[in-house]
Amino acid sequence: MIVAAVVTLCAWLRARHVRADSAPAREEAGSTMLEIVISSAMLGLVLTSVLSFMTSAASNERFQQARVSNQESVRLVMIEASRDLRNANPLLTLPTSASFATSFEVALGPREGPLTYARWNLVGGDLVRSVLNGPGGTVLSSGVKLRGITTWSLRYFDRNDVEITAADLPGDFVNCTDRVVVSVTAGIDGAAKAFTENHDVQLRNHLLSQEGSSGC
Repeated sequence: MIVAAVVTLCAWLRARHVRADSAPAREEAGSTMLEIVISSAMLGLVLTSVLSFMTSAASNERFQQARVSNQESVRLVMIEASRDLRNANPLLTLPTSASFATSFEVALGPREGPLTYARWNLVGGDLVRSVLNGPGGTVLSSGVKLRGITTWSLRYFDRNDVEITAADLPGDFVNCTDRVVVSVTAGIDGAAKAFTENHDVQLRNHLLSQEGSSGC
């Protein structure tokens, strides 16, 4: 569109120049103002088209950057949360069964120690990871891992692929969980749609023999 307008403008000016050369001298003064007005109008059209194109390109670039930012932020946090779950040694109990829907607590490290105790939980729209001084203990340090969360859910399944729910006991989550399905939707940059990521995490250190002995 911009190229066509420029070509049209050049062709029109060339035609006017040819006509001006062959016209009587008295017409030149009268036609000059008209040419300026028309030329200015066409130039304005060209500049408007250029500005519109640049605005659209900048908006698209901003959207693409925001989408990448949302995706990378969600994926990095999911990798870290999945790593803590996978290395749980063991998965630790929480005060209520309902707490497991948005929180989990794990001991990390060899059973003979030393162990690090970590808790992941949703606080408002922020996902927080805290380091504790023991199971269910005092928070030593904490940090927000992800903001702008609209969905953060944890689903627990036993070795028979039966889901463990809030109707079960807290101990069932600890003793019977074989894998955890983690889902998060978050958009830290509002310029793009929130991004959703799902991970199916197998608990590496959970022994099936222990499940059997715990009545699962």
